[in-house]
Amino acid sequence: MESTWFFLMLFGVLLVSNLALLYKFSRRDSGETTRREFERGEQDRHTQYNELISEVSTLLAEKVEQVKIRHELTTARAVQEMLVPAERYTYESLSVSGKIHLPNACGGDWWYHSRVGDQVCLWIGDVTGHGVPSALVASACRAIAGTFEHVGISDPALAMTLMNKVLYPMITEKMCVTAICLSVNCRSGQAKIVNASHPSAISIKADGNIAALMEALNPPLGTVGNHEFKGSDILIREREVLLLVTDGVLEFPKSKNPIWSLPRFMKFCAEAAGKNPQLETLISQLERKLNSGTNFSDDIAYVAIQRVAQTPVQMVA
Repeated sequence: MESTWFFLMLFGVLLVSNLALLYKFSRRDSGETTRREFERGEQDRHTQYNELISEVSTLLAEKVEQVKIRHELTTARAVQEMLVPAERYTYESLSVSGKIHLPNACGGDWWYHSRVGDQVCLWIGDVTGHGVPSALVASACRAIAGTFEHVGISDPALAMTLMNKVLYPMITEKMCVTAICLSVNCRSGQAKIVNASHPSAISIKADGNIAALMEALNPPLGTVGNHEFKGSDILIREREVLLLVTDGVLEFPKSKNPIWSLPRFMKFCAEAAGKNPQLETLISQLERKLNSGTNFSDDIAYVAIQRVAQTPVQMVA
């Protein structure tokens, strides 16, 4: 009997000891788990904090870069605007009107008009591409054209050849300039036109007949360094309008079908000009069409010239 109680007491002691040890180890395991979870949480928080700092730094760097780009675009646009000529001007018997539309801050289309002696010179050009690089080349072209006025160069073939020699070493292989240079005598209407792979000039006669000129073709400016540009002699008669455009006009509008294309644009010009073409009416209709709510996807430039009828001078006896 006593041995039975002894074994029962021994069993009880062992049971209590095991339970105590189990409780102790369970408490230690729980503490270890809690500590590991806390450390893991701290690591996660540090990782999230570092990722947040990295994202903020990236956003700040992008913002600084955007500000720099906006500043560069603003500067490029300011330079281009300084070089844009008066939209309307009259040289004795010749009336000139032109404009440029840029969908972005700056672009590659440009135009210019000037007078050298009795010759009125018109320029229009289109630099391939968009943005600041094209705008810089377009500004260079406009500046070069302006120098010809001051040095007395009115021959469009010579002017094109000289401009090409200047542009050839400075522009990349992926870039070129299409252009037209027209020189018209204020008194006689005799003119010479040089086309460097640009869309053809459009002639609207006094009776409303319209045609695209077949000028002598030359390569784009900046592609063949030693090319001697050749031109075609034409006569601009009284009340005739000659219209020069960039390809952005012929491809307008890209968001709708069909685009203008040369035949459709010529039809529009014929309807806008009517049987008695007036430069102001044609330009007004063209501007209304271009500003009809369609967003431009390409640069657009045009310049038109009309030889107005001369009033005979009456001699007083």
